Amino acid sequence: MNRAMIQLKKTITIILIVAILNSSCVVSNQNRVPVAITMLDEVDCQVKADAVPLFFQGENLDFNYQKIALIEVEGEKEHLDIELLNWLKYHAWSNCANGIINVEKVHLKVAGSASTGFDEEESLYGDKKIYQGIAVNIQKDSTFVKKYGDSTDLSFVEVIALEQNNETNNRKVARTLGSIFFTGLIILGVYLKFTQPEEDN
Repeated sequence: MNRAMIQLKKTITIILIVAILNSSCVVSNQNRVPVAITMLDEVDCQVKADAVPLFFQGENLDFNYQKIALIEVEGEKEHLDIELLNWLKYHAWSNCANGIINVEKVHLKVAGSASTGFDEEESLYGDKKIYQGIAVNIQKDSTFVKKYGDSTDLSFVEVIALEQNNETNNRKVARTLGSIFFTGLIILGVYLKFTQPEEDN
């Protein structure tokens, strides 16, 4: 086999490998927001709330309420505060709450390591954003409505539904790319097997 043909095979092999690796790495986790929920009471609601107001740590709580659950959502430093608060409200709303009290933001330093390529490891530190609060069922009497209002705001539900839909689509794409990846490996293996130069007897 001449040198030009061998070089052509090497070039095609490299192109196939690069294409396969690129197709297998297009998966994003940025929409995934871990949540921890600790139920404090059981509430059965036929109709969910039409708004979930937030009351931050230190605010005066001059109304009656029933505690339902402790909720904590964890995001990366790239997440916007409004994104994490939307998730916090969504999980409270899903558990029949109509408000969240003692909302608090916490920054968490996370240590890790990465290879430098010279048999050494480099220490890495990243920030995680955590929002936590207590989901409650507020008794919205006339005094509460007069002070805080009673407007409807379910915009966070629409936002989270869109993010969940995008996540579902991402998983479908990941499965498709995984099939392409393994198919590519098979094709590459067959190609290499049948294009090996014959050994001289």
